[in-house]
Amino acid sequence: MIRIQPGQHVTIVGQNGTGKSWMGERAFALAWPRGIIIDHKHESTCRGYQIARGIKQFDQLWPEVPRVIFRPTFRAPAEEIDLVLNRAFYHGNTGVLVHEAMQLCDARQIPPGYQRALTMGRVRRVSIVSCTQRPMHVHNTVFSESKHFFVFFLLLEGDRKKISGFAGPTAAGVPGQEYGFFYYGPSMTDAVEMPPLRLAA
Repeated sequence: MIRIQPGQHVTIVGQNGTGKSWMGERAFALAWPRGIIIDHKHESTCRGYQIARGIKQFDQLWPEVPRVIFRPTFRAPAEEIDLVLNRAFYHGNTGVLVHEAMQLCDARQIPPGYQRALTMGRVRRVSIVSCTQRPMHVHNTVFSESKHFFVFFLLLEGDRKKISGFAGPTAAGVPGQEYGFFYYGPSMTDAVEMPPLRLAA
């Protein structure tokens, strides 16, 4: 059984349609008593979560409302998301699902709130689940601070090569089943292939 402790970070990677968002919401967000879903596409409707549109509405809800889907405005989405991550960090005891890490950082720069939550969140029991379809374009801090990796199919060689540097050479392969994935966790030397998740509705 995979055990993820409070304050441990998770990375989920894979092409569009492979199951990243489904896993993030069903396996993680639904289990959090206090959680934030960063929904830059304005598509998430995770059960038990209330939607906040923009930072003003978020501050009106959270932390009194413990489970919030944050939909940033299109004016300054990265800045708003970083403010939300700061609030999660200083409150503590919170899980945060980032649906697409590329909306927050690139391979060269990472905003201070995201970096703080990743590098110092463990002591405040803040867990970040970062999803991306293009690991090659995401800052290394996202991967180096993660203890658990769930790797779905990646098409591009550059993406496979980057993730294999953090999750072992097997993670660069192709899962044998549709919606299958590779898992890499603490004390492991290489990723192992896992069957598709079967979670109750």
